[in-house]
Amino acid sequence: MRRRLLIAALLCCVVPAAVAAQEADEAAADRLDIATDFYNHADGWHVFIPTGWDDRSTPDYALFTADAGTIFAVGYRGDSAEQAAADALRTAEITVDAPYDVREVNLVNGTWTQQLYNTDAGPVTLHTQQYEGMQYVLIFRGSPAAHPLILMREGVLENPELAAQAISEAITLAADTQASPDVTETRLETEGRTIPVTIQTFADGRNAIALPRGEAVYIVTGTGDLAALNAASTYFTVLNDFFITPETTPYLILGIAVAAAVMLILIGSMMLRRRNLLKDEAALRELTTA
Repeated sequence: MRRRLLIAALLCCVVPAAVAAQEADEAAADRLDIATDFYNHADGWHVFIPTGWDDRSTPDYALFTADAGTIFAVGYRGDSAEQAAADALRTAEITVDAPYDVREVNLVNGTWTQQLYNTDAGPVTLHTQQYEGMQYVLIFRGSPAAHPLILMREGVLENPELAAQAISEAITLAADTQASPDVTETRLETEGRTIPVTIQTFADGRNAIALPRGEAVYIVTGTGDLAALNAASTYFTVLNDFFITPETTPYLILGIAVAAAVMLILIGSMMLRRRNLLKDEAALRELTTA
């Protein structure tokens, strides 16, 4: 038996209009139907199916495609994150060299290891997480138009300038060169709370957007316009909405065993009391006949 534990609400569409839509109603997640809005694997892990994306999943893995790119999710038994990442890339038919950046990112549903790649077909973002003997892998394969990645910045919610610094680091990582933006704009979207969205444009035709959540900065960079960057940011929603229903059968068996033990003790106590009462009754009869 499995217990459903939804551990993340919808997050992170980075373009301001999308941000407001996702912050508007905390009850939105409650309206999601796990049977229709999620890919549900037999091993108990679940992936949100992004709206408007083509679902090409199989019983073994989740696969969603759109003009923005491809999102792939799979789980493997084992303790090697490196092997799981290699197996996932092979299953997704993605050929890569060594990642140009590897780091841990702390999200609402745990700590993930992020690996970033450059390929001839475009950038690849990969996240792995280990949980109870399983390695879970999520991959975004896009194009130079939009590349999603996550960087950590302590205090970024209080200091939006840190988001701009994170964009600069992201571009430096991807292009192996430093670049200064021509324009930096911070939009404040208010829908229950103020959300600073940083937008940057560069002379070489690149654009970037960044949205902080906690101490994580969700960034999309590329040559595409804001619509293209926003479409790629759907990957963040899928990543944050990934959740697992833990195997609770051992706890069920333990609960039944404890309940059975309590019942046996209760029955034994009642039988002992009955025997004592019968003895008391016999003693009273002897006294009354004496």
